[in-house]
Amino acid sequence: MKTLESFMKNCKPNKRVSCLSTFKDEIMSLYFENYTVQQILEFLKSNKVKISRAGLYNFINKNKHNSSIPTPTQVQTKKEVVMVTKPSKPAPVKEVFKKDDKVMSHFMKSVDLCVENDNKM
Repeated sequence: MKTLESFMKNCKPNKRVSCLSTFKDEIMSLYFENYTVQQILEFLKSNKVKISRAGLYNFINKNKHNSSIPTPTQVQTKKEVVMVTKPSKPAPVKEVFKKDDKVMSHFMKSVDLCVENDNKM
């Protein structure tokens, strides 16, 4: 019986390998740095790689989720923590509306109930 190592020495794999796989890191870096597909095609053309726009687009879509190049959302930035506190007194809403308006007076009663409930908590 053949061992795995001897088999691998004697037989070459028949699986097709993309010509883009050698440029995967460069392609994904350009993509994550917001270069257009056309600009990436120009880069590949300068390296004597012929690929269609659709072929490059498919390669990018297939590899963008498992790329080792960090996406802009994966780059951690320093964020300032802001504390949000509840105001001790609500702003006086009654002064804004006319007291003789029936709809507004109903609304104001609802607001008063909400304020009372918040103060109880």
